[in-house]
Parts: sequence; structure tokens; C-alpha cells
Amino acid sequence: MEDLAGKTDVEDAAVAENPGTSRRFIIVDDDRIAAGHARALLTRAGHEVLGVFQSSPGGLEVIRREKPDAVLTDIMMPE
Repeated sequence: MEDLAGKTDVEDAAVAENPGTSRRFIIVDDDRIAAGHARALLTRAGHEVLGVFQSSPGGLEVIRREKPDAVLTDIMMPE
């Protein structure tokens, strides 16, 4: 359920469980809408999104350079 601030109960629970715990993510997804939703959810939960990429090759260079805590990726990408 979404509250007036636009946060869901799940997001509030995630932040409450790990206060002050911020992770660094990279998102790789050819679906711009899905990537945008993922970015918004992670940002609202207090995490840093280092970049959003529509192709694997574009994301790989940044993954190697930035060494994020996690990569959120679509497993059915054309490239």
C-alpha cells in the first residue's frame, strides 16, 4: 500500500530493518520503464544508483570501474 509520501509499506520496512545502510547499484535493463521504476524504488529506499544502462556492454565498463555492491539486470536482454 502506498502512503501520501509515495512510499510503500515494503520500502518503509526495508529502510527500518537497515537504517543507515546504503548500497551502490547499477541497473542494466533494455526496458526503460522497468529500469526507471527500479531506480525510483532503490533511491527512495536510500540507495545510490550509479547508472542505468540499456545494454550489457555499456554497463560492463562501469561495473568494472565502479565495483557496485549489486547489479540489477534483466536476464532476457537482446545483447
